[in-house]
Amino acid sequence: MSDELAFEVSLDRPRIPTSNKETELKCLVNLWPESELREDNAAQLETSLCLVFDCSASMLGEKLETAIESAKMIVDTLHESQRISLIAFQSSIHLLVDNARATDLEKDAIKQQIEEIRSLAGGSTNLTGGIKEGVRTLQRGDTDAQVMIILSDGAADFPETAEKAAADATDKGVQLFAVGIGADYEADHLLKLVTPSNGTVFGESDAEMIKMTFSNLIGRIENFCATNVRLDVTFPADVQAGLAYKTSPEQAFVGNMAPDADRNVQFNVGNLENNKIYSFLLLVTAPAREEGEFEICKARVTYSVPSMGIEDATREIEVRVEYSSDRKQTEEIDGEVMEVFRRASITQLAERFVDAYKDGNDPQQTAKYLQILIRRYDEIGDAAMKNHYESLLNELTDGGELTQEMLNTAVVASTVVAGGGELPHVLDDNF
Repeated sequence: MSDELAFEVSLDRPRIPTSNKETELKCLVNLWPESELREDNAAQLETSLCLVFDCSASMLGEKLETAIESAKMIVDTLHESQRISLIAFQSSIHLLVDNARATDLEKDAIKQQIEEIRSLAGGSTNLTGGIKEGVRTLQRGDTDAQVMIILSDGAADFPETAEKAAADATDKGVQLFAVGIGADYEADHLLKLVTPSNGTVFGESDAEMIKMTFSNLIGRIENFCATNVRLDVTFPADVQAGLAYKTSPEQAFVGNMAPDADRNVQFNVGNLENNKIYSFLLLVTAPAREEGEFEICKARVTYSVPSMGIEDATREIEVRVEYSSDRKQTEEIDGEVMEVFRRASITQLAERFVDAYKDGNDPQQTAKYLQILIRRYDEIGDAAMKNHYESLLNELTDGGELTQEMLNTAVVASTVVAGGGELPHVLDDNF
């Protein structure tokens, strides 16, 4: 057993019936740092952090002031082992701070550059250019981990090209997070930017809550213990790869898996924090077979631990299911996997609801997704979100319109995992 990372894979049904029909299985992959990496005195990784700051015309006023104050707070919070860069974007791109060391001597100068953003405010939202410049800047930092935080109050001028730029950043090892500023940012768009890199979206309209969000995010970055973590899942030719979900430490709908020529699908896990579980849920379809064991897939994790001098270490698990003619045996269900699926599927439902409402062509379809979400939140015992969706359905039924803030609440809430994916303080051998 490795001393660095724990790695396990569970199926919702360890045994499936022999028949002439295919069987869908839910495959839960869990990954977390072992005790040595969870120690409080573990060596802190050197991280390059790039703030990609929206200063377009829509940010003028209170939103811009809140974002500036929050960014200055980030600088005050950073440990001197970290590097920070600042890119302001509107129609044009402005590199204001280039991989400065966050020492006490440098922090005042960095905060002064943040103040200069006011003089640049105006124009459109060229987020694509901001992300591309952020990647170039981060790669000059030559540190253990590279993180980009996007601060924005709306959607990019060209959302699809921004999503492609974010995907390219992920391929280059950058992990992206996004903080929505104000009530009218588009959470669904920001979520599409950060999901490929295993980042998440935070959104608050209150200035103090935004500062708290940044403080928590910096704390998470300082808990990084492993980097460049990737999950590869390889399927036999007769196993169909279906939908995939990220399920911890936040939830997100990843989409349809598309195996390459070698039947492999790769997921970017990014940087591991020393106190969290990282999980993905994969839906696969097993072929009809006779009795006996059968390999559903191989799961392999690759990771680096800079503090230990470990680079591109690997762990692999062969995932097998048993075909049985004993009907009672095949009715056994793993309750944990099914509960994860019930919660994770909410992310897909929320995405479809927002898309259906924005499309505006089929109010009945929008109402249908709302009704399903109400039932799903009732099943998992989340009264607050059940009430939220009931109020949205009532608003639509009465002929009203939903605000962007209402939609954002739905999107962001769908990503939240109870407990935040935190590891328990004491892990037993059966975790």
